[in-house]
Amino acid sequence: MKKTGTINLKTARLILRNLRPKDVSRDYADWLNDPEINKYLGCADTVQTIETCREYVRAHQKCGNAALVGIFLKKGGMHIGNLTLSAVDPRNKTASIGISIGRKEYAGKGLAREALDAVVRYCFNRLGLHRLWAGVHVSNSRSLNLFIKCGFKKEGLLREAVVIDGKFEDGYIFSILEKDLVKKRLLPGKERCF
Repeated sequence: MKKTGTINLKTARLILRNLRPKDVSRDYADWLNDPEINKYLGCADTVQTIETCREYVRAHQKCGNAALVGIFLKKGGMHIGNLTLSAVDPRNKTASIGISIGRKEYAGKGLAREALDAVVRYCFNRLGLHRLWAGVHVSNSRSLNLFIKCGFKKEGLLREAVVIDGKFEDGYIFSILEKDLVKKRLLPGKERCF
């Protein structure tokens, strides 16, 4: 399995690449401070500044087993969200994946699916991963639908695992295996992946 390294992908409407400190803008920090956007993110109870966001990006740049991927519109280059790969385990060929569209006006337009599909394929084809998993809060219907549409399977329930709006809430674990996409002919056979 390869390290996450430099990710630079293009889809029909997006450019997906490693986020850099210079990509951090006031808009980016503002969307992380928006309770509607950050409700399901780990930063929900903190105040983000341009500098704290840059530190977060720098930390990912230094880490060989994680990546913070910016989601940019191909037309105009606007930064609209992020996708994270973390807990990359080379021995077991697994990683955790998460996604957030920060600019509300771009939510619900299929852009998250376009980004997630591309990065999932990258993880299986280029990084040699076998399994990707994601944690999703039960009340986060957009994420639940997104992961299901992208071929992830619900495999477990984490009872009262997080606090959302002051209340304990369950979470689901979703996963996708490389062979799930090969079966659907969305990936070439393994012999052509590596």
